Amino acid sequence: MNLTQSDSAASLQLSSQRKRDLLDHFEVNGDELDRWREFNAAYHEDDRKFMQFLIPPGKRVLELGCGRGDLLAALKPSCGVGIDFGAKTIAKARALHPELHFILGDAEAPETLAAIEGPFDYIVIADTIGMFEDIDGTLRLVHHLCAPSTRIIISYYSHLWEPVLKLAEALHLRSKQPKINYIATADFLNLMDLADFEVIREEQRQLLPRRWLGLGPLINRFIAPLPGIRQLCLRTYIVGRAVQKFPDRKFSVSIIIPAPYSECRNSPRRRKSCSSKEIPATVRSRNANAFAMFIRIVGISRSSNRTARAREMRFEKALLRRPATC
Repeated sequence: MNLTQSDSAASLQLSSQRKRDLLDHFEVNGDELDRWREFNAAYHEDDRKFMQFLIPPGKRVLELGCGRGDLLAALKPSCGVGIDFGAKTIAKARALHPELHFILGDAEAPETLAAIEGPFDYIVIADTIGMFEDIDGTLRLVHHLCAPSTRIIISYYSHLWEPVLKLAEALHLRSKQPKINYIATADFLNLMDLADFEVIREEQRQLLPRRWLGLGPLINRFIAPLPGIRQLCLRTYIVGRAVQKFPDRKFSVSIIIPAPYSECRNSPRRRKSCSSKEIPATVRSRNANAFAMFIRIVGISRSSNRTARAREMRFEKALLRRPATC
């Protein structure tokens, strides 16, 4: 697919200049980004393994912002669908992974998601959530692709690492990145709630995203998961599910109006109906217990005096033997 930058942007009709700048960055620097992935292989390998832990093989998976499709292919889905707005990126993904289905489109556009047939077992948004202009609005759009068992998995950089990542770019230890939004986890949880998604799991990974002669994997495995330290990790993974609504559910209500005792006793009809029905022993026992409790509340409470306690027990037994009346 031979499209220039302006042709690819025009074909998608991107809604903002920010998205056009993002598209130009990834289309121009695609080869350079591939080299940086090899340079930071330890980071990408750990990220891929944890995503494989969260998503078992043989599932229906949709990835928003799939890039060249490496992560989607690593998950070994039975049906894998990827969406990306880069024409060259999609062409490369189709060449590398012909068994998967890739769509050229804007993941935030309603028409792009409406054209996809669901539902999916997992919906993945990896490292692209900070590029969205309307996060909760985009999350709402994927509801029609969700079943009750669908899980949405979102991975992103911790906002605490923003100055560290900027320093890594200045020291040429990381590829130059476009401007993205670093979102705090608390704010992101609120956005998930606004989009009618319930967070069921939250994980932090990679305290040291380099090998460093085996020291990095050791720290990431045994030290990074410790309470308190995990909040300093580079990667955050959130697993959520759609909140199920029941628009056709019919609600019912019961209204109970108790009849006064005097009305039951004075009415001939009710006196007849009450006297003709035998009240079960369990109901008589319950009434007696309630009456005894009332007596205790108004003054005849438990006493440490054995004589008073014996008198009270005789009174309760008499109530239990007493025939029930309406």
